[in-house]
Amino acid sequence: MDKSGHSYFSETQEKSGVNGNDSLSQEQIQQEDGLEAVETSLISILSAGRRFCRQFSEQNVDDMRRGHSIDVEDENLNFSGHMERLPYKIADISLAKSGRKALSMAEVEMPGVMRLRKIYGATKPLKGVRLAGCLHVTAQTGVMIETFRELGAEIRWSCCNPLSTQDHIAAALVKAGISIFAWKGETEEEKIWCIDQTIYFADGQPLNAILDDGCNLTRVVHEKYPHLTTVIHGCSEETTAGITKLRKLLKNQKLHIPVINVNDSVTKSKFDNNYGCGESLVDGIKRATDTMIGGKTAVMIGYGNVGKGCARTLRGQGAKVIIVEVDPICALQAAMDGKQYTYISLYAHMIKRAVYR
Repeated sequence: MDKSGHSYFSETQEKSGVNGNDSLSQEQIQQEDGLEAVETSLISILSAGRRFCRQFSEQNVDDMRRGHSIDVEDENLNFSGHMERLPYKIADISLAKSGRKALSMAEVEMPGVMRLRKIYGATKPLKGVRLAGCLHVTAQTGVMIETFRELGAEIRWSCCNPLSTQDHIAAALVKAGISIFAWKGETEEEKIWCIDQTIYFADGQPLNAILDDGCNLTRVVHEKYPHLTTVIHGCSEETTAGITKLRKLLKNQKLHIPVINVNDSVTKSKFDNNYGCGESLVDGIKRATDTMIGGKTAVMIGYGNVGKGCARTLRGQGAKVIIVEVDPICALQAAMDGKQYTYISLYAHMIKRAVYR
C-alpha cells in the first residue's frame, strides 16, 4: 500500500472488470482426544492432532502415542461484503508469451501427466467437474491445470502462497481461457478475496470439487459457504499443515466433505518431500542470499523425509551438515548417513540469530 492509501489490489480492481479489455471474453473463455479413526467415504484421518514424532515406522499408531499433540487455534477469516465476480485477476496479461514457453518446458519434464492427456483426453472423464483449486501457481501446476481442463473439468484457481506465484504462468493460463486469481505479493486480504472468487463459476454454478493446499479453500467453504458442502464431491489436501487443520475440523465434527489425504501418500512423503524439497531449499537460499553453499555449516533441525533430502542436497553442494533430531531412530539414521548429530541447545544461539535477524 502506498502513501495515498491505495494498494495494488484496489488499483487492479478498478482496471479489471467483467467488461474490461483483458483477454477473457464475456463467455469467460475458460468424540475423545484419542486415536480412533473416523472415516468418511474417501478418507480415514486420525482424530488426534499432529504429533511431534517421526518414527521410521510412521504408520505405527503405538509410535504416535509417544508424541506431543498440537492443537492450534486459528483466527476467524474476515470476508468482505458484496463482491463482484470477475473472470480473472492477475498482474500482467502481457507476460503470457513467456509463460507459455515455461509451460512448454515443464511439459517435457512431466511425461506422466502428458500421458494422461493422451490416454483420457478424448473421453473427458472429468466432464461436469467444476474444480476450484488453491495451489501454487507455477509452471508445474500450470501443466496440471491444463491437463484437468483437457480431461473435461471446468477450472477456477487461486494461489495458496502469495510469494510463490509466477505471474507469467498466470498470464499464460488466462490467455488459454482459464480463470486465475493470483499475483505475486498479495496481501492476506487479497488472498482471501482471490480464493472467494473461485467459489462460483461463470454460469453461476458453485464448485463441486476442491484441490487444496493448506486447507485455505476448504476453510473458506466451511466458514462462508457451508450450504455448498452438500454438492462438493470431495477435496484433496497435500500439506502437513492442511491435514493438521482438517484433523481438527474432523475431531470437532465440523468437516462436512470427503477428503483425500495426499500428504501421507508414499509418493508425496518419499519423493516430493525428500527429493523436491531438497532441491528447492538450495535454490531458494541461492536466490535469496546470492551466496555459495560450499564451505558453509548448515544446521538441519529434523531428519525426517524433508530433512533427509535437504541434508543430502546441502552436502552435495559442499556444506558441512549438522543434524538436530529428537527422534532416536532418525538420529541414528543421520549418524549412519555420515552426518554429525548434536543437541539443539548447542546451536540455539545460531537459530535465534537467524530467526530474529
